[in-house]
Amino acid sequence: MATKKNRTIGSRIAELVHRRGLTVIDFAGRLGVSRSQTHNYLSGYSEVSADRLKQIAAVLECKPEHLLQPPGSRIPRRIPHKPPLVPPSSGTSLVPPSTATFVNAFEVARAHISDPRFRKIIRDYIDGLQRVAKTKSEAPQC
Repeated sequence: MATKKNRTIGSRIAELVHRRGLTVIDFAGRLGVSRSQTHNYLSGYSEVSADRLKQIAAVLECKPEHLLQPPGSRIPRRIPHKPPLVPPSSGTSLVPPSTATFVNAFEVARAHISDPRFRKIIRDYIDGLQRVAKTKSEAPQC
């Protein structure tokens, strides 16, 4: 059942999705949920958990508290994205941020895959990315 609180949050999310130029399908894909679940969030039929609110804020590049404001409130500019550095599986150097962003995206996607064979393929790919990044970071600069 749609409550006033859920509808308010859903309307705010829908407003930000539209302002960011995303379609509902794009937004659902980035969020890692089905289109119907996304519709339930946007229409207020499903309550958005605190963890999911943080994830939505990350996708929409805003702070979670901005999603709790009423629709039509001032929408902040996008938060500059500073990807975290991901330590490689061995060694002391860190993976460059651009590779770290890619690795983090694969790790998130991998968590939603139920087929263990495909999960292993993605894990091997992530390991390969980290090895290449580590090799490049250790190469002498000319």
